[in-house]
Amino acid sequence: MAASGAALVQEFEDHLKSRSRKVRLSNGLWARYMRGEVIPQGARGSGSTTLIERIEAIYPGTAAIFHSPLWELMEFDKVLDPYELKNMFLRLGEEAWTCFVDNYKSLSTTAVAASRYWLVKASENELLAKLRKLGGFDGLCSCLILARLGYLKQEETLFVTCMHEARRILITIGHSAEFSPAKMQPAILLIEGLWLAHTKQHLVAAPKVREDVHQLSDYTIRWEQEWQRAADAHAETLPKTSRTAFGKWLDESQISASL
Repeated sequence: MAASGAALVQEFEDHLKSRSRKVRLSNGLWARYMRGEVIPQGARGSGSTTLIERIEAIYPGTAAIFHSPLWELMEFDKVLDPYELKNMFLRLGEEAWTCFVDNYKSLSTTAVAASRYWLVKASENELLAKLRKLGGFDGLCSCLILARLGYLKQEETLFVTCMHEARRILITIGHSAEFSPAKMQPAILLIEGLWLAHTKQHLVAAPKVREDVHQLSDYTIRWEQEWQRAADAHAETLPKTSRTAFGKWLDESQISASL
């Protein structure tokens, strides 16, 4: 229960009920959100009466995380075309999309959304510098957008570089005050594991025909080793029942089978 987040979810549900009269939840509803069985009321709409906005009033910043394109970008089985990816850039802060969408300068955000576009030309080092300057959730999303574009263009270096940079930003977020509590670490490990499995599936399992692909594969194998050590170290901190639940959680996410 603790490893899968169920116990924490129940604690949070009880906390909300005691803290605000504006939030009324049926028992066990938050756990159903966690499992993806239902989505919060008003999740696809907007307005101050939606559950998302009522939670935002209590915990500022949560609505932006909920509506972030990050979650769609992590649906790796779903192919997103260049225009869908561009529009995801436009859902980020202006600092993000003006870094990467080349023709934004003479256009409004609305016009850019309807127009054709090219990415800003940048070397690998320039690209990494921009991503590292962004950081946070906008940095994570930018990494995953660029990684997807790299795959569409069949550029292994762009794909792997951006997936590795997403990992670096995620680890930085995991060390922040908001995400550093031990109860948050399974979620951080799960997200990283999903990204690792996706990267390995597309690179390490593919035929190695060039020297630079060999090197990228080696980087990803080292990432796998480091992630496995971190997952094992976390599991060692858990009681036996929670350790078993943590392993089952990884299995159900199909991470273990992919690595």
